[in-house]
Amino acid sequence: RTRSYGAGDWDFWLVKTDSLGTQLWDTTFGGSNEDECYSVHQTTDGGYILGGRTYSYGAGGYDFYVVKTDTSGTEEWSRTFGGSNEDECYSVQQTTDGGYILGGLTKPYGAGDYDFWLVKTGPERPYHTTVYPDSVTGNPIIRWIAPYECDYLIYSTTNPNHDGSPPGVDWTLEVTLPSVPAGPAEWEDTDGLSESYRNYVVVTSCP
Repeated sequence: RTRSYGAGDWDFWLVKTDSLGTQLWDTTFGGSNEDECYSVHQTTDGGYILGGRTYSYGAGGYDFYVVKTDTSGTEEWSRTFGGSNEDECYSVQQTTDGGYILGGLTKPYGAGDYDFWLVKTGPERPYHTTVYPDSVTGNPIIRWIAPYECDYLIYSTTNPNHDGSPPGVDWTLEVTLPSVPAGPAEWEDTDGLSESYRNYVVVTSCP
């Protein structure tokens, strides 16, 4: 974690060195509150998976905070898990099916007070989206970088306090886009102006 760099307060700090410990690059992740990384591993695609806790995002209190990067440390996606109290991830590793296993503690769930919390994610890979209003219609334009050709699913939520990740109860499947080629991709939500709040996530189940 770092308080010297990043968005404010504590942030995840990922530093890559060569074999002699000379820094090659570094990057931070997090928001304006406390975000602390406790675990990092290299993934099969050469990128990195980071796990820790966040007070900047999620359902309230601390939540599990998982960040996936590419080989250069650029964020590909991030997810939070947890409830309204304290949930802290202390270990994350990739599993053989392409998903991830997260281990930590939870206060909202379990038998009472703090309990061990083990979370398994599927091979679905959510991708950060950038939303732009169309200059003519004003509809949200969802843009992302597709790392490979595959079917992509776009979910949305109108609940600002949504808990968890799609396809959970707060999420609506907007569209399934078949065989999207690798590279920059976009989709226009023609109904996106019907709500005062809407957040989007793009996922794929491809390996």
